[in-house]
Amino acid sequence: MSVKRGLLFTILVCLTFVGGGVLGQTIAHQATLTGGNVIPNKKEYAYIKKPTFGVEWTTLWLQEDPLGVRKPYWFGVRGSYTYIVEGIAGDRYALDGVLQNLLCGSMYGANLRYELAAGFSAYPKPYSRTQDTLNEMIGSYLNCFIELGFLGFLPLNERCDGVLGLKFVHSSNGYIKKPNQGLNYAQATLGLQLHPSRVNESFLIDKARIDSSFV
Repeated sequence: MSVKRGLLFTILVCLTFVGGGVLGQTIAHQATLTGGNVIPNKKEYAYIKKPTFGVEWTTLWLQEDPLGVRKPYWFGVRGSYTYIVEGIAGDRYALDGVLQNLLCGSMYGANLRYELAAGFSAYPKPYSRTQDTLNEMIGSYLNCFIELGFLGFLPLNERCDGVLGLKFVHSSNGYIKKPNQGLNYAQATLGLQLHPSRVNESFLIDKARIDSSFV
């Protein structure tokens, strides 16, 4: 897959998320900082174990089933930049689709969620035969990007929540171009969730009571 085709595919996927998001009843934005380490695949790759620092912006839409058959969930789009100290392939730029689902708590109050994300990441310094032989991880500019994480949310006021989380991230090109050991990251997340039009939970409870009175 060429870089241009990969970027076009990523944009189309994200537009699909955005288009579907207009059906969401509530919108939320997450501004977060990340910090962690690159995790070597093997002992002999210990030289890539370096600290990482990053910034993320995520826009999510809450999807609720009017029939009440399934639980509500958040989905949306995230853009991120990660600075990697002495990164073997340079810094990481990523664009991905995000799904967040409730594990416990209230969707509009304090809660714990699991998060799945998938998309594409770009590295400015992939393997070059004439420049280095140590980079066996990233062989192409454009790579796949997957993520699994857990996030905790604590309301600070009507429009803002504190966010704290942990996640595992993997980048590789799926053996489209070698070398392709991939890069793994363990990262902590700290930030804020902003609600431009938060739906008050007490209002929903009252509405449910009113609706049930007509049944």
